[in-house]
Amino acid sequence: FGQVDILGSSYLTAYDPIVDSSGQVIGIWYVGYKANLATLNEQISEMRILEDGFVALLDGKGTVRQHSDHMKTAEVEKALMSGNEQWLKKRVLYEPWGYDIVVAVIVSGEFREDLYHRLAVVPIHVPSLADRADDIPLLVAHFLEALSSQAGRPTPKVERDAMDKLMKAPWTGNVRELRNAVERLLIFCPQSGVIDQALVDRFGHIS
Repeated sequence: FGQVDILGSSYLTAYDPIVDSSGQVIGIWYVGYKANLATLNEQISEMRILEDGFVALLDGKGTVRQHSDHMKTAEVEKALMSGNEQWLKKRVLYEPWGYDIVVAVIVSGEFREDLYHRLAVVPIHVPSLADRADDIPLLVAHFLEALSSQAGRPTPKVERDAMDKLMKAPWTGNVRELRNAVERLLIFCPQSGVIDQALVDRFGHIS
């Protein structure tokens, strides 16, 4: 994912490899969606969390795309590194883009523990997508409908064996991984408008 300016207009862009029957990469699909991000960039730049906290927008590869402007990008990237216990971070996935919105606050010692207990009034366990297989058909249908509408094409049908394959996948990347797989299947879906198990096996890239 990325952001580029084309003829003075802002676009969100993304790409995905084109592979042949042997799995060899033979090209790249490249798509762009017109989007005015000026307001979003301005809002995120001005955001503050307590005295030293920040808000950041990360793309699907974990690259910082925008953040509170009182900190340098290198400082934000360091704070977001795994294992950095100096920061308390909360990530929220924005599914339409596959971006993460991150809210972070610097804490230490007793303050960190006190803040945790202030926030953890009602602990909530969110099961992984692999533990919610019954949700997958609904999510697949939602993603196909939304992506097909954006592409201006009919929504394809998913055969039962293909859906069974999707429901049994581990989905270690949770909803984001599923959405990416559905988008690939839509791109490579034949004119018949049917997604079968063979298509899932070839282009699903299920881990």
